[in-house]
Amino acid sequence: MTARSERRRSFFRELGGLAISAVLFIGDGMGPAYVTVTRVARGGAGSRLRIDALPYTALTQTHSADSPVTDSAAAASAMACGQKTVNGVLCEDGTAIYQKRDGRKLEPIAVWARKRGLRVGLVTTTTVTHATPAAFYANARDRDAEGEIAKQTIASGFDLILGGGRTFFPQDLRAEARKEGWTIVETAQALRAVGDLSAHVLGLFAESYLPYQPEIEAARKKGGRAENRRPRSRRRRSRRCRASPSTSSRRAAGRSS
Repeated sequence: MTARSERRRSFFRELGGLAISAVLFIGDGMGPAYVTVTRVARGGAGSRLRIDALPYTALTQTHSADSPVTDSAAAASAMACGQKTVNGVLCEDGTAIYQKRDGRKLEPIAVWARKRGLRVGLVTTTTVTHATPAAFYANARDRDAEGEIAKQTIASGFDLILGGGRTFFPQDLRAEARKEGWTIVETAQALRAVGDLSAHVLGLFAESYLPYQPEIEAARKKGGRAENRRPRSRRRRSRRCRASPSTSSRRAAGRSS
């Protein structure tokens, strides 16, 4: 039995029959208004989405430590670490100053789980170094320093990380990742061919963000491939919306699976 297996068995014994695994889905920026407009677009005001069948709904105030309106970095850090942080900062406490000064490092729950022997995976349609996924493994005073965050992606030791962001993983970093035991794939076919599930797998399927499904379908009809999405400026978005606290919807299935 490996040391990691023993840590996992010990952790499960401590849980005493509680759920031993969990899947967290994050609709980035999603609140009740987004759910409503999706429902109307899909089938009209009286239609129902699968999310509507879940038994519990919770509302939470989403302001960050320094603004009534949060950004992805502070929001995801709060989810991952259980503490409000400064906009633009990943998993560092409120003493941090965006781009200028580090705060005390906070431990994301995924890193916490990994230390206890649990297998950890992360899948995103953005770059794997984007603020939302990165908050589950990285500490940084600047969410936009994705080249530096990419180094922490490799250092995370997670079992599986899939998304976009090839541009932030130059050949020297990829070579270092392979030395650390990572298998790097860039296509669905290569991912399916991975046979050793004990290895770390990093899937980089686009230079930047992955395209939306309608873009993929439209490109297929034309016989081509959808182009990668490009992220908008975070600071521009943040400056536009500094008026009032926002409320976001959180729904859970009532059990961990």
